[in-house]
Formats: sequence, C-alpha cells, structure tokens
Amino acid sequence: MSMVRKQVFITAEQNRLLKAHARATGQPEAEIVREAIDLALNGAVERDWREQLDCFVKEQKDYAFEDFAQRVEQNKRDQREKWLLRIAETRRKLSDV
Repeated sequence: MSMVRKQVFITAEQNRLLKAHARATGQPEAEIVREAIDLALNGAVERDWREQLDCFVKEQKDYAFEDFAQRVEQNKRDQREKWLLRIAETRRKLSDV
C-alpha cells in the first residue's frame, strides 16, 4: 500500500486524547488517525447503503418493509453507543492504573 503524506491541524484536546490512546493501545498515532479516517469514510458508505435500501423498500409493495431501514439505522446507532460506552469504560480503567 502506498502512502501519501498529509499535514493536519488538531485541537490540543484531540492531541492529548490521541497521545493517551496511542500509549494505552501501543498503536502509532498515525495508525490511529488512519483508522479514524477509515471509520469516517465508511460512515459515508453506510449512508449510501441506507439510501439504496430506502429506494429498494419504496419500490416494494409489501409495507412490512416500510420502516426496515430506520430500524436497521437505529440498531446501528444503539450498537455504536454500546461500543462507545465500552471504550469510555476501558479508557477510565486504563487511566486508573
């Protein structure tokens, strides 16, 4: 995989959190930033997926699928929230060490 160098500005708080996360996980800061970019871009792909699903559902005559995309999206939000809580708890435990 070829790499392209980018220079970005982050806040002091983002820098502090990035360094703490790198120390806690043993990951290089650059890898964490790349993962965050991938996560953000995958979110855009997921929105596109949702739009495609909405179009499919609208084409169907069976109204049982009417709110399927919204239920899937809510489930994803719920799962994300659970993971964020787990991450926060892990960070809290690591900071107590």
